[in-house]
Amino acid sequence: MTIQKVDVVDIHSLPTDSVASGDFLAFSDENEAGDPCNKVTIDNFVSAIAGSGLSASGIQLSTSGSGATLTGSTDNTVCTVTGADAIQGEANLTFDGNTLGIVTGSSAAVPLTVTGASGQSVNLVTIENSSNENFVSVGSTGTILLGIEGTRKIQVENVSGSNVAGKHLDLRSGKSTGSGLGGSIRLYTAGTGAGSATGVNNHSEALRIWYDKKVDFKISTNDGTTLNTMSAAAYLPIKVGGTDYFLPLYEEM
Repeated sequence: MTIQKVDVVDIHSLPTDSVASGDFLAFSDENEAGDPCNKVTIDNFVSAIAGSGLSASGIQLSTSGSGATLTGSTDNTVCTVTGADAIQGEANLTFDGNTLGIVTGSSAAVPLTVTGASGQSVNLVTIENSSNENFVSVGSTGTILLGIEGTRKIQVENVSGSNVAGKHLDLRSGKSTGSGLGGSIRLYTAGTGAGSATGVNNHSEALRIWYDKKVDFKISTNDGTTLNTMSAAAYLPIKVGGTDYFLPLYEEM
């Protein structure tokens, strides 16, 4: 009997059959000395490709382990890990490609917590427009910075309806304990500096409301010298309708 090597096999003319254990697959073993053509059983082939995450049983492959199970399948819900091989679509956390929605599950729940890393030096939160211009940022020390472009304001929402009183805006300093002094409220302005044209000028305290409710004006006299309330030149400068006025002062003895 003479066996000839055939370079081309027309598989279209072969008979159709089902795959069963013990059937063979033809393959080319390029590292084989001599004729690289070999055959292997379906069973050995399946066993050879089984590995991490795949198990072989006869001529069948199956995933190893139970795999992750999804609970909840509502559109746009964000999934979180709830345990070993378990994930859940959170009904109170949604994202539709544009809007992120967070709804608290109880009246005591905090909807969002941002925790900085040890030694945090960049902003914890930054809100920008499409041109990367800052609207609001919360610094690593808790400082809230409003955007540098245009005038910014802090405003209580307007009410509506007939004869409805407007809502208050409270500014509160920190409470103290025991005999410790309470915190004060301080207001700063940025004066005109004497440095370069592009140099950033410093802030200076203009007014302070002390813990005892007394108002402290951080000012100088009308002639620019240091305020001395024992001097006849001690005046409190104010503006009324944009016009400068000076109120005489005296120090209580």
